[in-house]
Amino acid sequence: MGNGVKIYVDVFRPEGATEKLSVIFTFSPYGKHGLKTFEIFPGADVPKALISKYAVWESIDFVVWTEIGYAVINGDCRGSWGSEGDQEVFSLQESEDGHDCIEWAGKLPWSNGKVGMIGVSYLAIVQWGITAQKPPHLAAFCPWERFTDFYRDYTHHGGFPDGNQCAYRNLSKIIAPAYIVADWGDHSMHTGGTLNGFMGISSKEKWLEVHGRKKWRYFFEQESVASQDAFFKKYLKGEASEIDRLPRVRLEIRDRAYESTVQDDCVRFYHNFNEDTGLTGNM
Repeated sequence: MGNGVKIYVDVFRPEGATEKLSVIFTFSPYGKHGLKTFEIFPGADVPKALISKYAVWESIDFVVWTEIGYAVINGDCRGSWGSEGDQEVFSLQESEDGHDCIEWAGKLPWSNGKVGMIGVSYLAIVQWGITAQKPPHLAAFCPWERFTDFYRDYTHHGGFPDGNQCAYRNLSKIIAPAYIVADWGDHSMHTGGTLNGFMGISSKEKWLEVHGRKKWRYFFEQESVASQDAFFKKYLKGEASEIDRLPRVRLEIRDRAYESTVQDDCVRFYHNFNEDTGLTGNM
């Protein structure tokens, strides 16, 4: 980095590749070397057949993505695992580090100069700050399930603004093409922030998908990988793809799982707000 701190990364390229490669970059505090399995979260319902044992936690499986023609670079955030310095979670420093990593990746001799980002949760959240830095070599980003405000989206739903701490307020600066995915089931943590992020960014080319599946499994499902690949094909490889045939906004509508035992039971109230008002409490 510019201040002398070393950020450590793992680089994976397709075997025998002769043409210049598009790069997919992930930035993680959980360890670029993977070594975590979904066996510790059996409720995630991620079959072993979906990913290899080398996949980084909450990120793509480089075994799959190198096979379809991308280079993959996984980095450890400052102060985590192999990287030097002190970790500052969701900070400007972390965003600047991500910017510098993307610029380094885009200038590698075998790179085609186009870098994309992808990831779930933390690996998605950091993309808000990094893309707002507008790295010249960033061609597109694909965040899945992330909040924009740690306080209002996660710890105190609807709470008063927390002095901009752990909140991304520069969404309007983001102009890179985006494929954004949210999960109805993650409403207590990421859903609201993901939707706010989609509405807040200034990207002219952006897609939103909201699904009702299990977030980790759906991220690795073949249909999701196909959508991710179609998006990156257009913006990283410059190839025609199915992404332009997809609706810009897709919502999966869920039906009830059981019959209500309190049918027609409800509560209703009316109040006129004459000025902007912060609402507090769980939602």
